[in-house]
Amino acid sequence: GLITPWNFPAAIPVWKLAPALIYGNTIVLKLAQDSPLTGLHIARALDDNHFPCGPVVALDPSVAEGHLLGAICALWYDWDYRKGERLARRAVELSPNDPHAHEFVAWSLLAQQRAAEGIASMEKSYSLDPMSEFRLHTLCLTYSLAGMQDRAIALLRPALARSPGNGYLHWTLGVAFLTKGLPAEARAE
Repeated sequence: GLITPWNFPAAIPVWKLAPALIYGNTIVLKLAQDSPLTGLHIARALDDNHFPCGPVVALDPSVAEGHLLGAICALWYDWDYRKGERLARRAVELSPNDPHAHEFVAWSLLAQQRAAEGIASMEKSYSLDPMSEFRLHTLCLTYSLAGMQDRAIALLRPALARSPGNGYLHWTLGVAFLTKGLPAEARAE
């Protein structure tokens, strides 16, 4: 946590924020009672510029994770799907076996109505981490929303036999049934 004094409400937080964030720490900023707006402006500036994304790439552009963070920010915060795709593809170039990078290429393509390419990228993500139930969830959700519910159901049933308590997979199977027009089966999940 950072506690800011009233007489240095910007300098001290900025000095301490940079190293803490670069090393991956979460920051809790306690604003000075006499000058709270300065801290709020700092927080807004960091949020507006997606601070965790830019510095990593600026420090070392060969770090795939920095590009992936940028892709996530572009997709989920800015809704800039082309930029998200570009950054996620760069992450794939730098780390071709990273399932997360392929997943975010897929999300950016799906958001651009490029379903066939998006599905192929999501399948690649799953193929790189086939034991991940979360990867299975994202793949089957993609199938269901693309009208390929039978594929999703075929993958989810054996997975749920192995992990009957997995809520993500039950929910995803429910989505597959619901989008297939089987509301009774969806409710059962």
